[in-house]
Amino acid sequence: MTEEGHVWAWGDNEASGLGFQGSNYGVQKIIRTPTRVPNLDQYADRMTYIAGGNGWGEALLDDGTVIGWGLHAALGQGTTKTNISSPEPVVVMKNVAQLYARYVGSIALTEDGKIYTWGQTGGSAFPMIYGASPTLRTPHANDPVVSVGGGKEHVFYQTESGAIYGVGYNDLHKIDQTKCCASSIDWPGKGVAIGNTQ
Repeated sequence: MTEEGHVWAWGDNEASGLGFQGSNYGVQKIIRTPTRVPNLDQYADRMTYIAGGNGWGEALLDDGTVIGWGLHAALGQGTTKTNISSPEPVVVMKNVAQLYARYVGSIALTEDGKIYTWGQTGGSAFPMIYGASPTLRTPHANDPVVSVGGGKEHVFYQTESGAIYGVGYNDLHKIDQTKCCASSIDWPGKGVAIGNTQ
């Protein structure tokens, strides 16, 4: 995003993930230099966050609306098929205070403190992390959620007390630092130790 109110993009535009008409999902279509994305001009000066993943992009607008473009299976549009995509932005959900988007899906914290996730649901830990549509998740009780984040195949949320919980792919100490090769973790997640655990 630039101060002039435009979005510029470059890289792999498979499935129209950069906001230009692109190739099919899984087929690279490289845009080598930063190029202005006309489809996002009307939203650029309202974006407070912008990110993307494999064949898609998303932005959080200043009114709490999440928009996305590219692969619909990653945008919470109710499909698991990877042959549906568009460079035109679609509304994913509203009333969002924080958004974290990466790789194949997203996690959002709403204005009223609820957690929703959406994204691709095929492979690895994706089915337990995401949903084909924005899916309400139940965090640990009696401790309001204040922030969300994540990694490649896992998501985190932090509560008012400072506790951090992780959900998803748990191999190589990603969530449970006591185990190298561990099973994926489902909602509401496992507490993550903070500080040096060695």
